[in-house]
Amino acid sequence: MMKWEEKPLGDVCETGSGGTPLRSMKDYYEGGDIPWLLSGEVAQGEVKHAENYITQKGLDNSSAKLFPKNTVLVAMYGATAGQVGILRFTSATNQAVCGIKPGNRFIPEFLFYLFLQRKEELVAQAVGGAQPNISQEKIRNTLVPLPPLPEQQRIVGKLDAAFAALSEAQALVERNRANARELFESYLNGVFERKGDGWVEKQLTDVARIRTGKVDANHQAGDGKYAFYTCAFGQFKRPTWSFEGPSVILPGNGANVGVTFFYDGRFEAYQRTYVVNEFGAEVNPRYAYFCFRAGWKPYIATRQFGSATNYIVLGDLKQFPVHLPSLKEQAILLGEFEEMEQHVLELETTYQQKLSDLDALKKGLLGAAFRGEL
Repeated sequence: MMKWEEKPLGDVCETGSGGTPLRSMKDYYEGGDIPWLLSGEVAQGEVKHAENYITQKGLDNSSAKLFPKNTVLVAMYGATAGQVGILRFTSATNQAVCGIKPGNRFIPEFLFYLFLQRKEELVAQAVGGAQPNISQEKIRNTLVPLPPLPEQQRIVGKLDAAFAALSEAQALVERNRANARELFESYLNGVFERKGDGWVEKQLTDVARIRTGKVDANHQAGDGKYAFYTCAFGQFKRPTWSFEGPSVILPGNGANVGVTFFYDGRFEAYQRTYVVNEFGAEVNPRYAYFCFRAGWKPYIATRQFGSATNYIVLGDLKQFPVHLPSLKEQAILLGEFEEMEQHVLELETTYQQKLSDLDALKKGLLGAAFRGEL
């Protein structure tokens, strides 16, 4: 194992953070040609483009500053805290990004991999709860090894080759996982497109009760035993219940529009969440759930409203077509659906474990590299 001299980053590199020009000043942004990065863009790895621009006036009248090409960027705030990238063009950033100039002591890629390896350590030191903040001071105080430049180049070359191979393997696993899910969805869609002899089509409002949730500012967090459905999921407990029994649950607005959930129990639902239950005698609720799984997204594709936030109106939901064979055939189909879905879930679990193993291998390689063992 090779031992290298270590020093605080701030002793060997110049660092800085950016700033945000006043949003109320249109001439700081409109027509701007100076790239201006947000912390979420750091995770590109090699940062080759910016999504936002500011004007020279915006740059001159704010704490934003230009970082040169090959500056190593570390996101400091919020959900992206700890992400690392290498700037491949001259750009400004907002205050949530720390820029590290490698100077003549480091190869930029060496610092990139180093801070990739130190990400968890930095995030662990962050202040704040759900939105951690890493201070520039903590980044500057991070001890960094000082191997000779040729040694840095050797390490970077090995890590580049290993990470390229691992990324290719990850991409293959991701494709396989997506293909498994797409195969199931294709099979499901085919069943409902082909239908069969004796199938009837009815509007949802004719075979089930449809309701929306409500606003309730007084709900209390519970022990996780009961479900409280919003457009995302949370766990809450209440003394009384608005919904009970097997239900299809459909987020009515936001990012989850088009997603379908099934829940059998007692629960509450927030406004803009649609609850479909109390199905008629001719409908198996779980069969209805798979009917939604197949047809809901294409049905709402031309019925969504809103620009910033998509939403679905109750009138369109009521008209959703439910294709019904006999109860006996519903049961047979349901058995096939659930068997195939279980197989897909098992495949997804296997693929997720493979992805976790590949991530662990990356961490192991980084650890070995900066212990001088690579």
